[in-house]
Amino acid sequence: MFTSATKTTFQDVQQTCYFGAVAIAWETIGTGIVIFYSSHQSAAYVAEAFFWVAVAMSLAVTCGGVYAIYRRQGQHDLSEVTGAWFLLFIPMIVGAAFGSNLANALSLGNGLAIIVVSYLMLSLGLGLSFLLLGIYLWRLLSDQLPPRAAIVSTFVPVGPFGMSAYVWVNLAVALSRNVSQAHFGFRQTWEPPLSSETQAAVAEMLLWIGVVGALFLLGVASFFLIEAFAAVITVVPKKFNIGVWSFVFPCGVYANAFCRLANLLRNDGMKGWAAACAVFTVLLWLMCATLTFYKAVWQGKLFFAPGLQGWIEEKELEARSKKDGLPRDQALDRIQSSHRSGMTPEQHLRRRSPNNDGSYEPSTIGEDNASKV
Repeated sequence: MFTSATKTTFQDVQQTCYFGAVAIAWETIGTGIVIFYSSHQSAAYVAEAFFWVAVAMSLAVTCGGVYAIYRRQGQHDLSEVTGAWFLLFIPMIVGAAFGSNLANALSLGNGLAIIVVSYLMLSLGLGLSFLLLGIYLWRLLSDQLPPRAAIVSTFVPVGPFGMSAYVWVNLAVALSRNVSQAHFGFRQTWEPPLSSETQAAVAEMLLWIGVVGALFLLGVASFFLIEAFAAVITVVPKKFNIGVWSFVFPCGVYANAFCRLANLLRNDGMKGWAAACAVFTVLLWLMCATLTFYKAVWQGKLFFAPGLQGWIEEKELEARSKKDGLPRDQALDRIQSSHRSGMTPEQHLRRRSPNNDGSYEPSTIGEDNASKV
């Protein structure tokens, strides 16, 4: 949408992290294909193609995003660390969730490669999330909560651990299915095969490992969910911005993980809690969708160019300077006369820092000049 700002986007850590949302959206579409159309063989093949594209996108976001932060950006302060930083690693976990659903829908032979890659993606995304978690927690303890406009980002850390719990269980189900039905094992060709009772016991053990691991991850997610609600109650956002959607994904994956566990454990208490979380997530989604429509479509005041102010003018200045072979000051004078804006040249190219929601305060430069006249 803002092609002139693409390069400069990589110079801001928050904007770099939000590239993860692109990969997450792609993986969510693929997961929807698996859930709703996996009964059709052609849809399963389409979903498998989606998965391998998702793997490439997730690697590009995670590895490329981290490289861009320490290579193209300056030194960062601890106060800059927010929940949005997790968006660099969440695509790996969401991609693993996509793979876990796909592996259960494909044939046993095709699903094994998906399981292996999904475990690798889960280990990378979850491992990096745990590394960042310590930094993020220390940031909260030392520099207090994020600004009011970005306070909803405190929910984002719930996402990777809630989603990882869901993936952990789903991959355990897929792997146990391969062990019990496809007789997958590590026996050599010259060794006698395992008995069906042994394979059933191994498959059951894998399921319980998945359940215990998921409960461990949900414990971490529950802690940050409580802290996030406490933060939002303490520092209530005064207006709606696009970042408020940070509510929905973490609460959704948290509810999804509890739903999966409740079905496996057949526990009525967990089913009730999972249902309550699911209903709450739907209400959150409806609230955000309604306010997004009102602010974006009705008022047209929701989406902003990410730091676009000043970049177009700077690009025009460079082009004019090269074309005319003039020094920068003379090129500024020519641009000033061509625009006839009543501003001084430096004011015309003045950069302004964005607010936390990506918006900019209206410029008063023109008003000041008008008052002087």
